[in-house]
Amino acid sequence: MMKKEPKKSRLGFNFSFALMQKKQKIKTWILLLKN
Repeated sequence: MMKKEPKKSRLGFNFSFALMQKKQKIKTWILLLKN
């Protein structure tokens, strides 16, 4: 159980980081399309 805890938090961190990157990409795409 103890060994699984850090893996779960790591996956959650990676998932949130990926979402942030996707949001940034979408923002840049919107800016490019507007221009």
